[in-house]
Amino acid sequence: HVNELTLTNGKINSVIGTMKGVAQLKKLNPYEKIPAETIYRQAGTGVRNLGDTIVTNIEKGDWISIAGADFYDGAKSITMSVSSKNGAAVKICTGSESGTVVGYVEVPATGGQFVDVVAPVSGLAGTADVYFIFSGEMEVDSYQFAS
Repeated sequence: HVNELTLTNGKINSVIGTMKGVAQLKKLNPYEKIPAETIYRQAGTGVRNLGDTIVTNIEKGDWISIAGADFYDGAKSITMSVSSKNGAAVKICTGSESGTVVGYVEVPATGGQFVDVVAPVSGLAGTADVYFIFSGEMEVDSYQFAS
């Protein structure tokens, strides 16, 4: 993470990377379609393409997360746009990559084509940081929770 960038006379001032980053400007609405590359923290993943990007290079144990998602009174399901040649699963946790499990998404073998997969979730209410932990090779385009 890079701290806030500031300009003086149109030139970028010196920046120190401290992993603090910039404070979140507003809560994330998980009930809107979220591009998967909307990432707070991650381990092992990559992002591919320009414009319409996807999270790629996902292998077993890799994960991505979002911060400050406002679930209001609670979410009941998630729809993920995913692809996997051989099939995989996504474990969804709150708080950390080893936090409380709130759901699992079974990703079928899609031959590399993107499909929408819907799965139930529970225990998601109020504001939470959400982690998506992957069990195998796959790609993620987007996801959206529903109440």
